[in-house]
Amino acid sequence: MEIIGVICGIIGVGYLIYQFHFLPSREIKEYQITLLANFYTSQKVIDKLIDNIKVYISQNGDEMYNSEMTLSNYVLYLEDMRQNELSENTAVSLGSPDLPKPALVEMLDSIKRQIHSLNQSQAYFDSRFKYK
Repeated sequence: MEIIGVICGIIGVGYLIYQFHFLPSREIKEYQITLLANFYTSQKVIDKLIDNIKVYISQNGDEMYNSEMTLSNYVLYLEDMRQNELSENTAVSLGSPDLPKPALVEMLDSIKRQIHSLNQSQAYFDSRFKYK
């Protein structure tokens, strides 16, 4: 009977070590993969928006995007955002194993909001300029 108790104790300790050591790192790795997938999605969305606006400008000339800026100024703004926030250097830093889960969650939420905002900009551009 004592042998069974010792074996159960060893298995229990092994399970606790697994649960507290390996499961959190696996969960963090899943957040990093999701974050990187959303990051690259954001890159594609902004690249498509920039390309669409540039094509429109080349075919129709520069126009006011909104009351504060022209289409070409908006392209410059988007290109600056792409270079500073969505560069490959940023992608590399997102894969860092040193990032804690709360930081990953916050960054993932931020990227999702950015994708939503870029999709809204694309819809605004399409409805106001592309399909007028």
